[in-house]
Amino acid sequence: MKKVYLFSVSLFFLLIFAIQVSAEGNLVADKTHVYYVNHWDSKTGIYKEKSDGSGKELILPIAVDVDDQQLEIIGVKNDWIYYSYKNYYIKEHGIYKVQTNGQNNELISNLNYESYDMKLSGSWIFYVERFYSNNIECDYILYRVNIVNGKQEQLDSCMKYPNFEVINGYIYFVNMVKNKDVVLTRVNLDGSKKHLYSNIDMEGIYFDIVGDWIYYRDDNTPSNVYRVNSKTGKKQALTSHKERSFYSADAIEISGGYIYYNIWSDKQEVFELYRTKLDGTGDQKIGPIYNSFYIANNRIYSFSLLKEQMKIYTINGSKVTNVKANGNSTANQKIEKISIQPKYGNQLYPGFGKGINSTARFVLGKNKRIYLLENGTLKKLDGNLTNVHQFAETTGYNLVVLRSDGTVWQWDGNTDNKKEKFLPAIGIKKKVKDITGNSLFDSFALLENGNVVRLVFNPVQRGTTEKEILIPGLKDIVQISASDSYALALKKDGTVWAWGENEYGQLGNGKKSYQYQNPAKIAGLKDVVQIYTDDTFALALKKDGTVWAWGENEVGQLGKAGSTKPIMLKGLSKIVKLSPGDTNFAIDINGDVWAWGANHYGQMANNNIKYKWSSDDDPAFLTIDTYYIPLPNPTPVKIKGISNVEDIAIEFPGQVTALTKNGEIYKWGNLSDDYLTYDGYYDESMNEEMINQRKLQLTPKLITTMPK
Repeated sequence: MKKVYLFSVSLFFLLIFAIQVSAEGNLVADKTHVYYVNHWDSKTGIYKEKSDGSGKELILPIAVDVDDQQLEIIGVKNDWIYYSYKNYYIKEHGIYKVQTNGQNNELISNLNYESYDMKLSGSWIFYVERFYSNNIECDYILYRVNIVNGKQEQLDSCMKYPNFEVINGYIYFVNMVKNKDVVLTRVNLDGSKKHLYSNIDMEGIYFDIVGDWIYYRDDNTPSNVYRVNSKTGKKQALTSHKERSFYSADAIEISGGYIYYNIWSDKQEVFELYRTKLDGTGDQKIGPIYNSFYIANNRIYSFSLLKEQMKIYTINGSKVTNVKANGNSTANQKIEKISIQPKYGNQLYPGFGKGINSTARFVLGKNKRIYLLENGTLKKLDGNLTNVHQFAETTGYNLVVLRSDGTVWQWDGNTDNKKEKFLPAIGIKKKVKDITGNSLFDSFALLENGNVVRLVFNPVQRGTTEKEILIPGLKDIVQISASDSYALALKKDGTVWAWGENEYGQLGNGKKSYQYQNPAKIAGLKDVVQIYTDDTFALALKKDGTVWAWGENEVGQLGKAGSTKPIMLKGLSKIVKLSPGDTNFAIDINGDVWAWGANHYGQMANNNIKYKWSSDDDPAFLTIDTYYIPLPNPTPVKIKGISNVEDIAIEFPGQVTALTKNGEIYKWGNLSDDYLTYDGYYDESMNEEMINQRKLQLTPKLITTMPK
């Protein structure tokens, strides 16, 4: 049973920071039993059951909180189970062994916290360790540890990626050669006799090996399986699925002369398991499956990250039969399903307006047209702003627009020059699934193959290639979100990756730094379905409907206790959508709105206005200004007077706009175009005069309705 990972042979598909390979070893087997990790409920730990599905038994109870600890089975040998246990927060990591009857749990060796991808072969466990250097070709070191005496040995001092596989007495991994080419590499189990497969040209992510053939999934056609001959370089397509699904499935495993692989079905909204013979004949659909699956003792096992029933199939020659899981999971508990697949509908974003009007809004209607919401009136914009699937506002009066055909455009509302008003993105050949951006210099696009690119629109840069704008270190991404100094990416496995500046701890790594950082996974954050960025903090929505936050906590946006690592916000449940800002908003499954953070302009639609006046006191300022600023409101409160909300946004200075599912648009908060400030030091009489100028709407007010 093996699962092998290969990254594309393009230079710009480089992974700069550690990618923790998903749960190889979640299930292992000997001749009579299978052993797997249960992290679904309070009875977490290592379980075993007979190959026929009977005799389920918890043999080693271990605390596993998916946000704090990671437990993975590495392998089973001679009645011993070998496993890895990592604690994210105290940064401890060890390899252990326990007998298959649950007795004699022992530590084999302590490892560096940044060690990944454990593989058992013979008397050795192989793994990689993160290595920080200035050499672009060397990010990891390959090690092995002896399971008898705990002795550790270094095998290769320069690996580009954390992924490798042990097959037929060799170690295979992908490496960078001469700072240019990325090739599949093979070494002996002691690290000697390195061989480069420079004749192989493949755009695969996951692969398996049988004889001289390498079987893999292709990035460009992710629904299909290919093979390439390791000696001749001959490439062959084995399947011919024409559809391109929303999610790019990746699993592939070979067993009993068949290739097993999965495809996401947009229609059924599930992964479906297929198999075909090694020569590509006899392709057949088996049935629904989760994204990862394992084959052992003529059975196919597949786990869900949710509390859902394990899926099991029995293999009997040419027949594959579904088997009831017999309670191997805690699926009897009701779970609210929150899909991460974007649904088309009304989309609302804050806008800066044109000229002195700073209270504009851009709204995407169900007719796929963008409107400007100005002074309570919806106005049609440029005729090019039609057939729109999604848009992101950048600076001034500029939009980045994703059309339904997967193309991306920049719309510049500040110019009347027809040639410059609507410009296509440069260098992108693949279809785009998602866009984000806070400025034209920090806008990004998510491609259909799961890669992320920086958006370029300047005609002067015509000729730019997709490789040149690729963000390194990101694969299998399903959503992106960017502010003006950093960005987040959500992988399909539910982990979140961050890059950019970290002045306020918005990268979620527990640190603060002005220095730019390349993409890295945020530790302890899993099962995420949506991500959101604000200038100084970030929010994440998990599939269980809880909200997590990290970064700056100036006015209670992170609750009562701020953190530069993700923390769960109290008082929120069954949330389906978020909108960050000085005031954060959350929409729950019933369409009700919750708010916390700033409330100095009535953003929370109540009379609990909290503010103070503050003057500049830095002697470097040539002038002194006094500002009207908010006090913290860290506890979420429910907005009264509005329901059935689909989207919500807040615009500086403190004006809130909400869109209901039936197309009604409401406003509340500061209805003035200005925020309160004056020249000079703090002056109580001036403060009172400014307060009297406020135009606050403390209850949601219906202003207009979207066209149908």
